[in-house]
Parts: sequence; C-alpha cells; structure tokens
Amino acid sequence: NGLFAASKNGSAGFINKKNETVIPFQYTLTLDFYNDMAEVYLDTLVGFIDIHNNAIIPIRFDYVYELEHDLVVVSENNKYGIWTTQGMEIIKPEYTDYIELYNEGIIMVDNEDQFLFDLDGNLLIKKPCTYIEESFINDEWLFFTQNGKSGIYDLHNHEILLEAKYDGFED
Repeated sequence: NGLFAASKNGSAGFINKKNETVIPFQYTLTLDFYNDMAEVYLDTLVGFIDIHNNAIIPIRFDYVYELEHDLVVVSENNKYGIWTTQGMEIIKPEYTDYIELYNEGIIMVDNEDQFLFDLDGNLLIKKPCTYIEESFINDEWLFFTQNGKSGIYDLHNHEILLEAKYDGFED
C-alpha cells in the first residue's frame, strides 16, 4: 500500500513515499500495515485502522492479537473476545482467557469453564467444559470433559461424536 508508519513531535501517523502525510499524526504509536490493517494506539488503548484511517476494530481495547482465519483476539478490562478483520464482533469480550485451535475453532475460557466456538462465533458444545484438547490422532476431533467424564467432538461435522460419559481416551 506504500504507507509507512512514522512519528513526529511525539505523535504517530502514516506517510507515503512522496513524504506526504496520508494519515494524520494523531496516534501515540502506529505499526506498519499488514493485510490492509494497521495496529494503532491512543495512549494505552489499541485498535486497527484501514488505509483511509477508518477504524476496523475500535481503538478501545487493552490488547489485540491477530489470529489465523481473519480473526483478532481483543481484550477489554482483562476479558477476551474475538473480532473479524472486517470489523465484526463475533464473541463479546467476557472471557478470562482464550486458546487458539489450529483447525476450525476457538476455545474461550471463563475461570474454570471452557467453551468451544466455531470461526463464526457460534457456540458448538452447549454445556461448559472443564477441559478441551485437540486430538493428535485426527485433526477433526476434540476431546472434551464435562462433569469429570470425557467425550469427543467432531469439528468437521459440527456435532458431538461421543457424549461425555467415558473416563478418558488414549490419544
């Protein structure tokens, strides 16, 4: 896109290769554009803007981290949620932690409970789990534990393959 993050007089913005200011020096810190988004800070709050200085992800978060699948983890008041890189909130920031899966899902953690979401923000296992782990045998399966019993979730078909009624599984 030909824009460069720059700072001047204690503020940050973006210039082009002709040394013209394209995005005003109104930020505390700017990082270079990647995938047509730039991470920008106003004091301690962070968000993402596009090349026209439009907020994609509002500059109101304490922390942002870009994941695969065009998703961004956000943190607000020590609670995590998920936004898309198109600027849509798909999981509200109300969880104490998150675990990125390498396949088709995201685990959100709320204290001791874990919740499995798909990449569109839909809750896949309706009851809270105490443990969710990817299978090393089959990358379409997840092992989960509810009330001390283990089950298997099929990520490909978006369904519980085996209900949580077993003492465990060997992977």
